[in-house]
Amino acid sequence: SFIDVLISLKPRAFNVSLDPRGAELEERYDRHVKAVENVISKCQTAEIEVKATGVITRESLRNCNAYLNLLDRLSQAYPILTSIYITNPYDIGYIKTNIRSSEESLRKWLKSLSLSKTLEKVVKFINFPRFNAPLQQCMAGVKLMHLEPLGNDYPCHLLANLPKETFLMGNLVDESAGEIKKRLSDFGRRTEEAIKEYKKNETCTTKCKEMQECRGGCIAELLSI
Repeated sequence: SFIDVLISLKPRAFNVSLDPRGAELEERYDRHVKAVENVISKCQTAEIEVKATGVITRESLRNCNAYLNLLDRLSQAYPILTSIYITNPYDIGYIKTNIRSSEESLRKWLKSLSLSKTLEKVVKFINFPRFNAPLQQCMAGVKLMHLEPLGNDYPCHLLANLPKETFLMGNLVDESAGEIKKRLSDFGRRTEEAIKEYKKNETCTTKCKEMQECRGGCIAELLSI
């Protein structure tokens, strides 16, 4: 199978997508879960690290407790599953609008949230009100990148539609990966320096009235508005 071919190439890690169940039928969702678990199982045998990502939407929030139980089972059964990134999506960059849950619904769910010790070690929440610090560290160019099918590389997907002369880091078809990595690292370093400089001169708290505008520190989302 295609997965077996990929595993034979001995990649450093596999990234799999596993969201909570949304509007789709439970039977269809279960088939997807089985397919993902099959990939994780094969990676466990081949000793290839697995990272999973999941997006919580307005539709899927009601199924999140069952989703966390599923993640808990998988993370205990497969130690090779080392990182799980759960994201509250940005409306920007999606074809559909109003996919985010309301702040009130999210806070209510997060307030009752209780993670097992296993999940506490592997789960990271991205863009959630309870877990966001003001002016949080930007992962763009450091632990995050956006690669398009034709090879164009950007620090993150939110910057891909902005002026190329500023945010295009290169093209993997035409340039070496080493050169592009240097540019990404430089972008990440300069972004981190800019955030530190801003924090020296501004007072920012989680109760800040302007938090809705600055998005709690995601410079890319602010630029994309």
